[in-house]
Amino acid sequence: MYGSTDVRRSRALASCVVFVVVVLLYVNILAGNDREALENNADVSTTNPFAVVFNSDIWGTPHVDANPHAPMLNQKTLVSLSFELDAVLWANEARFQPTNVLLHATASVLLLWLCVWMGLDTSVGTMCALLFATHPVHTEAVATIPGRAELLSAVLYLLALLAYQKSFHLVAAKHSLPCRPTAVPWVWLGTSAIFAYLATLCSPRALSVVGVCLVYDAALVCSIDDVVIRAGWRRLRNKVHTLHDCWTLCSHLPEWVLALAKRAGFMVMSALLILFLRALIAVPASSVVPETDNLASSPLLTSILTHSYLLACNVWLLLCPASLCFDWSMASVPQVTSLLDARNLAAMVLVGTAALLLLEATLGVSGRPCAQRSSAETQPRLPHVLLPPHGTGHEDCGRISGKDGAIPNPGDDPVGYQGGAAARGLNLKLSSRRRFAALSLVLLLLPFLPSSNLVHPSPSVISEKALYLPSMGSCLLVAVGLSSCSGWTCELPVSAPKGGMGDIRPPRGPSMGRMEKAAVSRRHVDVLKWHFGLKPHVVGVMYLLLLLYSTKTLMRNYEWSNTQQLVEAALRVNPQNAKVLVAMGNILAQQGNHMCEKFYRQALFLNPSYLIAWCNLGIVQLNTGQILEAEGSFLRALALDPNHVGANTNMAHLCRLQERWPEAKEHYRKALFRRPKDGELHYNMGFVSEKLGTPSDLKEAEKHFRLSVQCQPDRQDAHVALANVLSSSVIDNSDGSLPRRRHIEEAFAHYWIALKLNPEDLETHFALGKLLLASDALEEAKAEFLLVAKLSPTLAPVAHLQLNLLHSQLEEQAPPTIHLHSRVVSSDHSLKET
Repeated sequence: MYGSTDVRRSRALASCVVFVVVVLLYVNILAGNDREALENNADVSTTNPFAVVFNSDIWGTPHVDANPHAPMLNQKTLVSLSFELDAVLWANEARFQPTNVLLHATASVLLLWLCVWMGLDTSVGTMCALLFATHPVHTEAVATIPGRAELLSAVLYLLALLAYQKSFHLVAAKHSLPCRPTAVPWVWLGTSAIFAYLATLCSPRALSVVGVCLVYDAALVCSIDDVVIRAGWRRLRNKVHTLHDCWTLCSHLPEWVLALAKRAGFMVMSALLILFLRALIAVPASSVVPETDNLASSPLLTSILTHSYLLACNVWLLLCPASLCFDWSMASVPQVTSLLDARNLAAMVLVGTAALLLLEATLGVSGRPCAQRSSAETQPRLPHVLLPPHGTGHEDCGRISGKDGAIPNPGDDPVGYQGGAAARGLNLKLSSRRRFAALSLVLLLLPFLPSSNLVHPSPSVISEKALYLPSMGSCLLVAVGLSSCSGWTCELPVSAPKGGMGDIRPPRGPSMGRMEKAAVSRRHVDVLKWHFGLKPHVVGVMYLLLLLYSTKTLMRNYEWSNTQQLVEAALRVNPQNAKVLVAMGNILAQQGNHMCEKFYRQALFLNPSYLIAWCNLGIVQLNTGQILEAEGSFLRALALDPNHVGANTNMAHLCRLQERWPEAKEHYRKALFRRPKDGELHYNMGFVSEKLGTPSDLKEAEKHFRLSVQCQPDRQDAHVALANVLSSSVIDNSDGSLPRRRHIEEAFAHYWIALKLNPEDLETHFALGKLLLASDALEEAKAEFLLVAKLSPTLAPVAHLQLNLLHSQLEEQAPPTIHLHSRVVSSDHSLKET
């Protein structure tokens, strides 16, 4: 109970340090923005109704727009809702990055508290949190708007772990001594399951938190290790021979084992329920995997070798993030097709290291069987959550005893805890480190599996955003490893008063050994130290690592704040990536640099089936006057995908330039099949139909202009085009039929809306004047024509012709008009004379 105020103060200081470090590292991206994710995102601009957020993707596009035959709900609903909240609170797109920074800082602080609540020293937890906060691989998730999904899922992921962990602290605080919990805290388990479900609404890989909770419960709370497993197996083998023996054994299981089974069953059922709910509300979108990255169609040996090498690449990015790139697809990592490939050495090193870590986590440091260890090592290990001494009165804390409270023999003790207190204290050093190593490996591996290409093919063989959650495990593993180099041991935390951190105090009593008494009597205060409790040479390694991570993070922030810098950095890492080459070509094309054609051709040389590169190359050729070459490029793109929206739109535009109206109409029709709510495509389709000029085509033009106005109410030229089509029956009334009055009124309404959107559009004034003239509103038509003749030199001759026609109509109405005009003129003269 000693030092509780200093402990809280040091942990609050550590949290502030971590938070400030994150803000200082990412301050140079606070003014940046992701234009592609913001400018055309209806969720961000709040143009979408609130209910549409649940049926649109992260870019604000309704799913029915992408595929009208397969509507589905948003798989990342909370991410879209966070965009809505940002748009309401900030009303400024430059404020979206600060939200990402705050989320990353929150995740880093929560990771610190998770480490502390698990029993790690504050210095070790701070070390882990700082490694996570400064890791350069997180830059893509923090600097980009789509990375919001990883940040939100990480925060909810950690909250689920903390809620699961909170229940055991409450049990320990209730008994005021360490114990294997026999209670099942349903409220906190339910809270953890709710956070897990919310996390899956941001990222499906967050469901792995259920597995992490179970491993934490078994390894750290219930102290199940190789000794416990061997003891239980010996008892099962020696005493279970029939089904009745099995029933008898199950009926005499310790209470803590039954409680563990209940908690595990509840979490597993919660995971199944989450999967069921996701299957109901979200249909997984099919992701297009490039043929160069699709290992499912590769030979078995190639698939195994390439997967192994990709795992090594991902682990290397977590440990040494020197070469970072925003895209790793398009054969950026060539497939490993032979056993003689030198890259197999990386996979072998990874497998060997993983095997050693697993041995450390399960069998101890040496990895030797129990029979080969020394007498001290063969003593059972003291768990992180200790068993209460005999006679304390807390029989529900998991104590297992034989007759008269004594453990009969090692075979009867399914837990395997026997021996003196000194031996237990000695083995606490190895046991704690092993359990934290096991938890670190689980926290690293489970979130990584969904995005590892092992479960299902992914469009990118390496994704830096997908490493956000697994990096928690790697940072914890590095922190525990560095601390172990300094002889770190996880000493049992001291208990705190009510409302504290829920720490646990080792029991006092005559049964305590000499080492335990010394540990209790030593007034150890869990405070944050500048050297993290490490040896001098390890401190240097730690600070050097933090310095390198911070420097690389600042450099990546600068690259992500400038698109050209980002693409140039990607070219240095992946010069053979066709997607990166196309991105560089797009930047040059926006600058009007004709060197963009070189990058497009280089991308097509690397990947001849890259459809986007063919489309962009055709656009460049069309803009430079190479009509035949552009048509060839568009045809190559259409050969790869006859219904591709971009290829059909570009081909239709080329046909419009050559006045091949029927072909243009057919290509626009194919594009509209994929995007039935695209206002631009509806406008172009109406324009082509109007050019064809037949009555059926004019009706179709009216239909598409109406749809364009519905999709884009603020599009001025769509209102003008619709008004022109509606007014054509009034102006060109060659067949003598009477136009419908509703069409005339609607045409006037759209002209007024167009002038409201752009009052200086003289062509709209001229078209409105023609409709007014045809509707016998002569004075209003004269005002429009006079305005056009005065302000538009190009339209002035046509306006004067319309004025002559108007004057001829005025002369036909001469008597009343001239009389009225003479009265006005005489009145004007009288004013001048006065």
